[in-house]
Order: sequence, then C-alpha cells, then structure tokens
Amino acid sequence: MTDYSDIIITMAALMIVSVLVINSNRATIINNKYVIEHEYEAAVANMAQDFIDEAKVHLFDELSTPGMGGPIPNLDQIATVTADLGPDPGETDRSLYDDFDDYNGYTTVVSTIHGDFDISIDVEYVDTNQNTSLTRTTMKQINVTLTNESLFKVDIDSLTVFRFSFVKSIYSD
Repeated sequence: MTDYSDIIITMAALMIVSVLVINSNRATIINNKYVIEHEYEAAVANMAQDFIDEAKVHLFDELSTPGMGGPIPNLDQIATVTADLGPDPGETDRSLYDDFDDYNGYTTVVSTIHGDFDISIDVEYVDTNQNTSLTRTTMKQINVTLTNESLFKVDIDSLTVFRFSFVKSIYSD
C-alpha cells in the first residue's frame, strides 16, 4: 500500500490557498466599492457647493442693497413673500438670477464622468433654529438635492439622496 499523506497534504494546502484567494478577491472588491463611492460623494459635494457658491453671492432679496446691515424695522421691507420665492418675471435663465431666492424651483441634469446627476434646488425662509418658516424672516435657506441612478442602495431598493444646505441672512449683504 502506498502512502497517501503527501496527496492529502497537497489537497489541504490547495484548499487553504483557494480560501485565501477568494477572501483576498472579496476584500479587493469591497475596497474598490468604497473608493468608487467616495469618488461619487466627492463629485456630488463639489456640484452642490458650486450651486450654493453661485447663489450666496447674490443679494438676499430684490430690495436688498450691498452693505444694507442694521436692523430691519419691519419684515414688510423684505420684498419676497413665501409664495413668491423663485425667479422673477423675465429671469428665465440662471445667468439672469439677481437674488438668493431666484434659485427656488430650479432643476437641471448635470452630466459628468460619473453619469447624469439630477439636481433640484429649493429656497425657503427659516427661523433662528433653521426650521422652515411660512412667513418672511431675515434668513433664507437654500437646499440643493442631488440624485444619480448609480448611487442606488441595493440593500434597501432606493436611491441615495444627497442634500446640502446653506443659510443666508439679510445682514450678510
């Protein structure tokens, strides 16, 4: 009878190597997934910040003037009532926007190397606690929402929605 111990040891070694290779591949795939997710998240943050930066250089309101400062004696001096947030008549393009709330209701699709991103923007009045206010206040918040079909959460069947916000005060003009 021949000794099969060398064959059994060789088979056991091959099984161990196979398990190690499979685990190594799994770790590489998971790592690549996180790298790609990070690239998407960085792209999303950059796009949102571009829209916020563009909006925040505009005046708070139609009646605002640069360096206005000081207390507002009456909130009626703020031109835009809540229902009228959004572009003014004739402001049909983003390049024509002249105040912060003109971005309300703006939607677009931005194409990048990462795919097409759906972007929607809303502007709302907020109180000092950054809660939505249905009346005029001295602060407005812009919310930039971005989605992309590649940012799909497989485990819970929904899109990942990114939302970035910035609050502008009338006193910042």
